[in-house]
Amino acid sequence: MDIEQARFNMVEQQIRTWEVLDQNVLDLLFVIRREEFVPPAYRMLAFADLEIPLRPGASMWSPKMEARVLQELEIQSGESVLEIGTGSGYFTALLSGMGARVTSVEIDPDLAAEAKGKLGRAGAGSIELGVGDGARGWGSATYDAIVLTGSTPLLPDRFVEQLNPGGRVFAVVGEAPAMAARLVRWVAPGALVDPHALRDRARAADERRGRGAVRVLIPQLSAVELARWRADASREAPVVVDVREPWEFELCRIDGSVSIPLGQIATRSDELPRERPLVLVCHHGGRSQHAAMLLAGAGFTQVHNLAGGVEAWALDVDSAMKRY
Repeated sequence: MDIEQARFNMVEQQIRTWEVLDQNVLDLLFVIRREEFVPPAYRMLAFADLEIPLRPGASMWSPKMEARVLQELEIQSGESVLEIGTGSGYFTALLSGMGARVTSVEIDPDLAAEAKGKLGRAGAGSIELGVGDGARGWGSATYDAIVLTGSTPLLPDRFVEQLNPGGRVFAVVGEAPAMAARLVRWVAPGALVDPHALRDRARAADERRGRGAVRVLIPQLSAVELARWRADASREAPVVVDVREPWEFELCRIDGSVSIPLGQIATRSDELPRERPLVLVCHHGGRSQHAAMLLAGAGFTQVHNLAGGVEAWALDVDSAMKRY
């Protein structure tokens, strides 16, 4: 399985279509590797549209649920977040990746230990892990956001009491089959904004963000077209930007290409010339398509994607290139 292509398909086919349009959230899904948090037996299903079991009674949310909840919480850097149900640790890592200071509580000691190891290997920071039953609140601190990753028959008042002004709590409330995702916001003493289902809140958020915006279409080049362009002295040569990981770039690359891994595109875009055409490259064209969209959104006007990536280049242009 091409991991990066599967990740790209997850974002484009599952998550965007579930009305997740916050670019910070979408970018984070390419940085924090979901497959590293999935149980080994289910690694091949890491990007599938399903809930992956962790233990009896415990499972990971589907990718689109994770992304949608993260978007609706509107996490700001430096905010404090309480997560009830660490589970695999993946959503914990996403919260941390948004810049939050996370306190995460897991009732299952084995799951908690496994999550701690995965979070450590992923380099996730600003996380405090606890083991215990947080179903009715945790400690005496207050938070800017609280997330219950498991369902609850009723939302305990204690969670509302632990919110800072302007804070919000997300939970799936009810009992099967009558369950609903709820996002409650504390606006003033005794005043809460809810009680609409998540999909209703998302519709209003979409209107605020302006869902009518035109999505940028990235021109696609075949390997042969790129080779001809580079050989044509009458045309300005493009800058070929390889967004694969450094080890992939060392293994094989198009001569003259520059290496900027996908996770660094946003922070290193100032290294790229805005006045010259750019061609984004990866292994099969998925990561580079996402990078091209990021650059186009940042104002780059001459952005192209190499369809098929270096694999197509090796097959159609440079047969001596190493393949993997």
